[in-house]
Amino acid sequence: MNTLQGLFERLLGIAHYQAALRHKAHQVFCTPTHNLVPLEKPACWRRPARIQRSRRS
Repeated sequence: MNTLQGLFERLLGIAHYQAALRHKAHQVFCTPTHNLVPLEKPACWRRPARIQRSRRS
């Protein structure tokens, strides 16, 4: 009976371990870590102008 109880405890331990691994994998691969909204604008529009036009009057 103790052997059977030990086997059940091992199985439960493995199940908890697998659930913890699944939770960590879900956090890593399903949670977006980067805000990609600014990249929707083309890069040439995001860069500041290097040449300033000056008008002489």
